[in-house]
Amino acid sequence: MDITSLKVGDCVWRACVGETKRELPCLMCNGNKFVTVILGNGDKRKVGCPACIKWDYENSCDKRTGTYTKVTEVAPKAVLARIEEIHIHHEVDVSSCSLFDEEGHDLDPFGIFQTEKEALKHAKDTLLPKAAEFMESRDKFNFDQNMEKLLEIAHKELTNG
Repeated sequence: MDITSLKVGDCVWRACVGETKRELPCLMCNGNKFVTVILGNGDKRKVGCPACIKWDYENSCDKRTGTYTKVTEVAPKAVLARIEEIHIHHEVDVSSCSLFDEEGHDLDPFGIFQTEKEALKHAKDTLLPKAAEFMESRDKFNFDQNMEKLLEIAHKELTNG
């Protein structure tokens, strides 16, 4: 799309990814807020769930409920956006333009289209695979972080330190 012809008040289709979120029980403790650690000698000890204890909104469980909010589904989406602001940036050898819609979203020139069909195709072909890959890597990172935290908590509780 040629963005140089756009002006305030014009409408464009913004390609994006929609999310469906669900409350799920904690992956580490299944909502019990504790886990059982088996020591090398076979003894078992209950310790606070590291995912629930760590609660930091996006990466862990809600320590009050033992649940977390997870994006369970992503889908291509096209949103009709009205251009509210245009900022033109001049630099030594390059000029660029930033477009903003009525909600303050920065409209990526490569992610806006004249038709809903074009925007949905871009969202499906380009944005959806990236969103799925990001979600998978984020989930693995969070699990690895929680396992490290579990070891720290278990060590503190078992050594009374």
